[in-house]
Amino acid sequence: MTLPQFPNVFYGSALLHGGTPAPAGMTVTAVISRFNADERHYALTITHQGLFGSGHGLKLKVGGDSDIPHLTVIEFFITDRPLEMETERSPAGHAHFYADANPHVTRIVLCQD
Repeated sequence: MTLPQFPNVFYGSALLHGGTPAPAGMTVTAVISRFNADERHYALTITHQGLFGSGHGLKLKVGGDSDIPHLTVIEFFITDRPLEMETERSPAGHAHFYADANPHVTRIVLCQD
């Protein structure tokens, strides 16, 4: 019997250029690329200016629906809608995080360059 994998879970701040809080309605998308194999997207809409998720409520859950190897890169993007294709990505507004072998809730600050 295989135990289910737990997701990496995130919440935190979303800042645009110059440290301006991202407005409500924008989207934080986490992308897992597996060496050009199947790519997975996980998204959460910003509901409060400059914040995505919260420590006591809704959070961005990444993984848990598939096997994500330890230290897999998770890329985060702040956009005006969920990402659907790699060609939509901009080099600005993203950050990297590595999947944890023992996932837990992580507070992060995303800031566009």
